Amino acid sequence: GKEIALTTDGHKDLRNGFPDWVYPEELGQYEAFWWSPDSKKIAFMQFDESPVRKYPIVHDISPKPILEMQSYPKAGANNPIIRFFIVDVESRKITRIHTGIETNVYLFRGQWTPDGKEFTYQRLNRRQNVIELFATNPNTGETRRILKDEDKCYINTNFDLRFLKNGKFIWTSERSGWKEIYLYDMNGNLIKQLTSARLPVGNILGVDEDNEWVYFTGFENRGLETHLYRVKLDGSGFTRLTEKPGTHIISLSPGGKYYTDSFSSFETPRRVTLHRGDGKFLRELGKSTITQEFKDLKLIKPEHIVFKSADGKEDLDGIVYKPANFDKSKKYPLIMSVYGGPRSKRIFNRFNMNDGNQALAQLGFVVFSIDHRGVSRRGKAFETYMYMKLGQVELADHVAAVKYITKRPYVDAKRVGIFGHSYGGYLTCIALLKAPDVFQVGVAGAPVTDWRNYDTIYTERFMRRPQDNPDGYEKGSCMNYAKNLKGHLFINHGCVDNNVHPGNTVQLIQALLKHNKKFDLMMYPEQRHGIRFARYGQARIEYFIKHLKPEIEE
Repeated sequence: GKEIALTTDGHKDLRNGFPDWVYPEELGQYEAFWWSPDSKKIAFMQFDESPVRKYPIVHDISPKPILEMQSYPKAGANNPIIRFFIVDVESRKITRIHTGIETNVYLFRGQWTPDGKEFTYQRLNRRQNVIELFATNPNTGETRRILKDEDKCYINTNFDLRFLKNGKFIWTSERSGWKEIYLYDMNGNLIKQLTSARLPVGNILGVDEDNEWVYFTGFENRGLETHLYRVKLDGSGFTRLTEKPGTHIISLSPGGKYYTDSFSSFETPRRVTLHRGDGKFLRELGKSTITQEFKDLKLIKPEHIVFKSADGKEDLDGIVYKPANFDKSKKYPLIMSVYGGPRSKRIFNRFNMNDGNQALAQLGFVVFSIDHRGVSRRGKAFETYMYMKLGQVELADHVAAVKYITKRPYVDAKRVGIFGHSYGGYLTCIALLKAPDVFQVGVAGAPVTDWRNYDTIYTERFMRRPQDNPDGYEKGSCMNYAKNLKGHLFINHGCVDNNVHPGNTVQLIQALLKHNKKFDLMMYPEQRHGIRFARYGQARIEYFIKHLKPEIEE
């Protein structure tokens, strides 16, 4: 076929139908153009990065380094300007969608209605606590607002919008404090709330319009369990289709007539089954088996524990890994395996031996991972414990976890390590700097060290802008606590990390040097945010062995 250019105004700072860095990373907006149902028009996003500051990333492995300049909107700074257009494929006429005069907003989630008569998009304000759904006439670009949702903290964006053939649509909102499902007409009139604070809704998987069923996932038991549910479009017939406690990963057929269920739990290896849309079991498709070779490893099943948060108000979940030759009469060093970010979750009721944590355990460590206040799946109030306070609440709960587990006689409170990557790298650094009497050894990967260094969408969602929350940013900066370092800190970073820039590590190094602190550092050439060299994992293990001194049995 012949290639035809439908737009000709693009340049290095102006992208048509191709996203920038921050929209895919933080909004999941990888698509930037959408064909109309009749294939006669294409709606597309335009990303104007000219207001966004450029940051240098140096590829420095040859005598002639290559300089890469990245448009990266840091917290409080300028974002790209987004515009929507619709092009007629045959005439090549381009119509601009009227999105309003305000450009300091996020425009995303383009979607045609089933009949192609309107193109819809969502608009989120800069503070990210007001979201609106708009519909556009594709011939004129004229836009009308369908609905508006607000939150006192922030809106969690999703992909749940479903347009139905009958001119109605499904929308999810956390306005009640829990994610719920709502049915609207195209004028924004609420027809019915389909779920009602029974549980946190996960994702809408599909709609059986013929039989008027909405299929969705939901979470129970502090978010440990994932189940499949369905409810009628009139709000009746709410049913949990999956039976056993654990994690059910569902794949729903188009139209919802069938689904597969990939199930496991703390006690049960994965089993995949086929079901009818009403939940009736049809057949087993496959299951994991425990081989003799695996049994010969004599691994101890991870232990699920529940303990109290630092404020004593919430039950928190954790998983403990022990050596295969565990002896409760011995003292073992402890390693906290962490991530720690808001809305993150690490503990699930599923069969997961976790190779990395098990490997450390077999070297003579007790390894501990937890869910802190601020993780998802437990409602908006629980999730927003960390709002405006990154580096505070999650650290307090990890300190509480260490104090809890070190009450066990076999865990040595004087030999405590911590490691993580990205946000986990940040938590590792700030743990050694703000709680130096609790954590003695840390291995940090690609850490954010000051939230003013990170991107607008993620950072401002949870911290607002630096000018709106100066106290929160100061308390969350690693550099302000560099003088407190007493233990052993090993920092790792990719030299061309375009997500968490290496400057984060450089700034922390400078602060540590000003206070004459000893630390260890490894920079990985040509590595982005994910460090792919095997040496990274090996060095972490060696560092913990050197400084925590486990008893390694031959």
